[in-house]
Amino acid sequence: MPARSACGATSPIPRTPESVGLAGVAGALLRGAAHNLLRVEPAPGKDWCLSPEQSLALHAGNRAVPAQLLVRTPRGGNKPIALPHGTSLFDVRYAMPKDSKVVERDGLRLFSVPAALVTISEQHFGRAATDVRAAMAGV
Repeated sequence: MPARSACGATSPIPRTPESVGLAGVAGALLRGAAHNLLRVEPAPGKDWCLSPEQSLALHAGNRAVPAQLLVRTPRGGNKPIALPHGTSLFDVRYAMPKDSKVVERDGLRLFSVPAALVTISEQHFGRAATDVRAAMAGV
């Protein structure tokens, strides 16, 4: 069954067991960078979220495709999953934040802005100062 974008266009996403899950989430994020964010159905569950750094970038409106997307999940394999165009997804086995610190946006599970700000490293404030300021301005 084709997925539908926000504007109603369809995309022929294969629905094999291998295509649904964390790789499907990364695919949705990569297509989102091309201004065609697709919702992945069936949903891969609620036991995952993007890293606080990537969450903060998305809250700030930064849709640049990362070279590696870090996904936190208690069932993570701690290994990269290769994706097209030199990108990859790394599903890291990591403790999940409390549900109150996770928000859903465009079908993606993100750290809330306050939770991301207290979780990111001090170095990230310097590396992604524009994203941090933009996200803080939205609070």
